[in-house]
Amino acid sequence: MNASLFPNRRQFLATGAAAVGATPLLADAHSTVNSQLSWLNSVQFGGRYIAARKGYRDAEALDVSLIQDGPNAPVDPPVVSGTALMGISAADYIAAAVAQAAPFKIIAGAMQKNPFEIASLAANPVNTPADLIGKRIGMAVFKTPILRALCTLNHIDINQIEIVSTQDDPAPLVTGQVDCLLCWATDLPVAMTIKGIENITMLMADHGYAIHSLTYIATEDSIANRRAVTS
Repeated sequence: MNASLFPNRRQFLATGAAAVGATPLLADAHSTVNSQLSWLNSVQFGGRYIAARKGYRDAEALDVSLIQDGPNAPVDPPVVSGTALMGISAADYIAAAVAQAAPFKIIAGAMQKNPFEIASLAANPVNTPADLIGKRIGMAVFKTPILRALCTLNHIDINQIEIVSTQDDPAPLVTGQVDCLLCWATDLPVAMTIKGIENITMLMADHGYAIHSLTYIATEDSIANRRAVTS
């Protein structure tokens, strides 16, 4: 195919703007920005690493630094403070932040199905939300609203579940410190399977938790005044 017949988004914007006599919303030569990830470097951000290796950002005149997040560390403060131009979060977190007057907007979404799940071992499985009653669940404490939402959707009292603060590691489950983990389907269950540890996964999206995840956010000010970069 002739590449000129299929212009990229910036080329399209530039051509369209020129056609109506406007100034195209293009970034200045090599804009430098920070992008706040929602977790540690992992496979879920693979597209960004591939873009860096293949030079796609250079083609767009962007110098992007990916900033790792981690357990018990929310994404929104670096975006609000301006340390990061944009961040990766989830729709429910952003809705709660906006309700508290945070100046965010969601500008894109990467995942079609929410990846949060409950992982357990075959000897003590969690197959349905009701199985969580009386269990010890390992999770980062800032994810408590996620567990609460799942419980509310399935008429379960969250107080009947013991929350244990854990890091991004399957060890507490494997060693019996907890009965299950709240994690992503692309993360700890995969690590356990690679190690030959049989595990059971309950995808929360199959039990009513149908919320967009891996959503890109930026402040209203950045969208208004740095539109060439955020787009």
